[in-house]
Amino acid sequence: MDRHEVTVEAAGGDLAQAFGDTDGDGRRPYWISEIGPGDTCRIPSVAWYTR
Repeated sequence: MDRHEVTVEAAGGDLAQAFGDTDGDGRRPYWISEIGPGDTCRIPSVAWYTR
């Protein structure tokens, strides 16, 4: 098994401001990604256009 370890140190500043609750559902999500040269990264998104 390939094992990776990540250490997250305490961040300075206001974390509530850095990771805001943009849609008001009470969650403050964030993503951690390990992407390197030659890797494929797909980021799901939604877009719409109106006239």
